[in-house]
Amino acid sequence: AGDAATRTESTMLAPASKQTATMSGYLDKKSGGKEGKAKSRVLEKWDRRYFVLHADGTLAYHKSHDDERSGQQPLGSLQCQGSSVFLKEVRGQTFRFTLRTQQRELKLRAPGVSEYKAWTQALIPFANVSADEPPSERAVASVAGADENA
Repeated sequence: AGDAATRTESTMLAPASKQTATMSGYLDKKSGGKEGKAKSRVLEKWDRRYFVLHADGTLAYHKSHDDERSGQQPLGSLQCQGSSVFLKEVRGQTFRFTLRTQQRELKLRAPGVSEYKAWTQALIPFANVSADEPPSERAVASVAGADENA
């Protein structure tokens, strides 16, 4: 769905389009994650979604930027206030993090190191951020260092 030129253009971060939005852009979301849903590795699937982090800590996602811009209801949303963010070790071209609340877990993947760093930094005011290995500051700092070498 979409050629390489379209995909490259659409993975760039968009400036927050509304005053209440603090961050927006495309991320890949792993299917599932709702409480009570059985997890099946065979059916694992990543869906590209347009995410908007609002100033009140609500993270909403839409099928596309056009859907969000036209005022369509989000496909889902999550209150990040008091949530936990777990940073995955960055390997090669994989930039993953998990956002967990009592009701939901979102596994997300950024298209590049700069987007990964921007999203994890944007979530810090709302969530407890931790890496696979403490301290969390080192994980974010190591990503910043990787960005400079790119």
